[in-house]
Order: sequence, then C-alpha cells, then structure tokens
Amino acid sequence: MQGKEWDKHIIARGAIAGYEKSSGAVTIRNDKIIDNLLFHYTSMSSLFNILNSDMLWLGSSRNSNDDTESKLIPDGQDGMDRNNTDDHDDFILCVCPDGNKLSQWRGYCPEGGASIGFLLNIVKYQNSENDPSVFAVDKTTFSVLYSNYNSSKQYVKYENVGIPVVYVKPPEQNIFAFNDIQKLLNSKNSSSLMEMRSFFKHKDFHEEAEYRIAFSNYDKRLKKCIAFRLMRDKQIVPYIAVRFGDAMKDKSMCGISTCKIKKNIQRSGGDTIYRIPQGNNQEELFDIANTILQGYSDESDKPYLICEGHLPIKKIIISPAHNQKILKKQVSDFCKTKYWLQNVTVECSETPYIPPIE
Repeated sequence: MQGKEWDKHIIARGAIAGYEKSSGAVTIRNDKIIDNLLFHYTSMSSLFNILNSDMLWLGSSRNSNDDTESKLIPDGQDGMDRNNTDDHDDFILCVCPDGNKLSQWRGYCPEGGASIGFLLNIVKYQNSENDPSVFAVDKTTFSVLYSNYNSSKQYVKYENVGIPVVYVKPPEQNIFAFNDIQKLLNSKNSSSLMEMRSFFKHKDFHEEAEYRIAFSNYDKRLKKCIAFRLMRDKQIVPYIAVRFGDAMKDKSMCGISTCKIKKNIQRSGGDTIYRIPQGNNQEELFDIANTILQGYSDESDKPYLICEGHLPIKKIIISPAHNQKILKKQVSDFCKTKYWLQNVTVECSETPYIPPIE
C-alpha cells in the first residue's frame, strides 16, 4: 500500500504526524506537551535512586508491557524477520505528556511513587497539511556508561532525541506506508527500520500516549555498557546506565563570565530555559545565575535554569498515597541537597485515588 492511499493528519504542537485508514490501522494522537515536560512514572525507591545517582537505568524493550513489541514491522522490510527478536536489545526511556494520569499511577506506582517531569528534546512535525515533512529539534547528548561504571569513567557518547510511539494493529491486519515511516527514520538519522522497531506498539496501548528515547545496540556499540540485575520475580534482566551530557566536559572549566551570564539571562526572559554549560565550575556558575534570578520580582519573567550534564528535571509529582504530604517534604528536602535540583517543583497529585490497603 502506498502512502498516498492513506488519509494524512498533521497534529499541531509536535504530537505526531499520524496515518489513519477507515479500518483504524494506525491510532492518531493529539498530545499536548504541557510546559514542555514529558513525565516518567516510577516507584519512590527508584525516584530516590535516580535523584541521588543523577543517572537513569534503562531496561530492554523486550521487557515491555506489550507482547507484540518488536514484532510490528512486517517481514521482508529492511531484511528484518519480525519473529526473530533475539538479535539485539533496544534500551528505552518511556515518558508521556501527562504527569497525573490515573492509569499510570495504578500501573507503575501501585505502592506509591512519583512522575518525574523532564525537559526533553523531541521530534516535532510541520504544522501544515500541505507539508507533512518531519523535522527534529537539536539532539540531546548522552553518556552511556560502561557496565563497571562504579569504578570506570569509560562511556559511549550517544546523541538522541525523543520520538512518539506509533500505535498500530499487528502486521497481519496492517501494511505500513513505508515512505512516511522513512520520514521518522530521517528525523532520527537512523539507517534502518530495525532501529525504529521500539517506536511501534499495539493500538490497544494508545491511551499511554507514550514517547521514547531509544538506545539501539543494533551495531553492538553498547556491548560494553550492558549490565544485568536481579528482579523481585527472580528474572535477570539487562539494563544500561545513562547520564545526560558528555562526561568528558566535566573535567574542564567552563569559561563564562558573571557579566555574560547576567546578559544572557536578561536576554532569555520568562518562559524560556537558560542552560549552564558543563564544567568543573558549574556549581559556581549556577549559584551566580540563581542569585541573579532571586532579584526578579515577577516569577513569569524568570527563565528556568538547566545544568547541562545533569538530569533535566523541572517538576516531580507525588502519586496519590496515604502519606503523600510527608513524601512531598522528603523529596523537596532531598532536592535542596543537589544544586542542579534546587529549583525543581515538587507537588502532590490531586487525583483522589488511594491505593487499597493490603
């Protein structure tokens, strides 16, 4: 089936350029990226591990909650056998635009937890029905650490960008408009549909409205970075440890003057992000910038400070729980101990759901 046989819908504000036939082969999404944040749901113990280590552990897509994961690209395309899912792992960070979603609280925080609001670079789409081309914002730099990262400074530098998941029926019921999917490949500078397989899920999961940042090991570039951990159910699963930024830049000094910081912040204005470059003097530069912002009487005029090389967290929402207010204070107090987290907003979910007491 050719792309021109599909009804095309270009969704505004970077949600997804979707493709829909009358049979509903592909589910259209109309996400609203609130405050430029995408949220990752997790338990309280994982939240503290993330905040304390300043890194993310990303699991394999083959451990997804979708049993059809990695099998949704039809046979014969790009030489891929969809029944052979053991050739390599894709490691994924899963996020969604809504940080207060009841289904996510139930699914990922059954014993309490939080959603972490990240400022992430994502794929965006032209807001024009006459121009369905795809384009990406600047890619984010990541450091995928070697598996012995506790004692080693070695890592693989990886540039990536978040891409929205496409929800489709299984290949027995659907043939993709491959010319249009190729646009997604181009936006990621990916050379193979194999590297895109983690961005397809069964249409029954469309309520998640998921975005992903995927780290493909298709070319074995991550073979020294894969570690394993024992889960509660005794399964041994692979993961990679990922930091934001380029770890090499932490060793050098960032040469930027106080005067330049002040001018740049004044030029930034409200509702924008001011990024403090990586370097071994970053905390000093952050304190200077933060002091300048404290002189602002109008909060709406303040840009938000992001320390490059650290997790770009802007908001944390505590899940519905019996001890919600206590957890909020504990998380707020903890964030104050890390300079790059000092301005993070911590709030409680107002969803009136209380997990059952067992």
